[in-house]
Amino acid sequence: MIYIVSDDILKVMTQQELDQVLDGHPSALDDAEETTLDMVRDYLSDLYEIEAEFIKTGTDRSGTLVAYMVDVLLYYICMRTAPDNVPEIRMHNKEQSLKWFLQVNSGKIKLSGVDKTTAESGRPMRWGDSNTAENQLNY
Repeated sequence: MIYIVSDDILKVMTQQELDQVLDGHPSALDDAEETTLDMVRDYLSDLYEIEAEFIKTGTDRSGTLVAYMVDVLLYYICMRTAPDNVPEIRMHNKEQSLKWFLQVNSGKIKLSGVDKTTAESGRPMRWGDSNTAENQLNY
């Protein structure tokens, strides 16, 4: 796995529960993490240096981001291994995570510990409307 580690998952479930969810498909963890990483990139890469965050390890990572990503990752694992039997808590936690990502994306919530994108990073920062209105008054 790239960003999420087993200990992150074991904070919300036991190893035995994880093994049961994986149902003999350990590669489901890597697949679910890749899907989760892509989703986070889609939501946050315009505002935050997500790729720089994804190379961090241990306590250098954003704990809040890790927690929400674990909820999404577990949902994707359940969907892959038992799509007709996803636990209610996994669906609920995924929905709460998506709401959180939307709030971060809209600027209502600040993602602590993750650098914001800047003009120097090669990503444009826009303020207001990019279309400049012409003054229609003739003096």
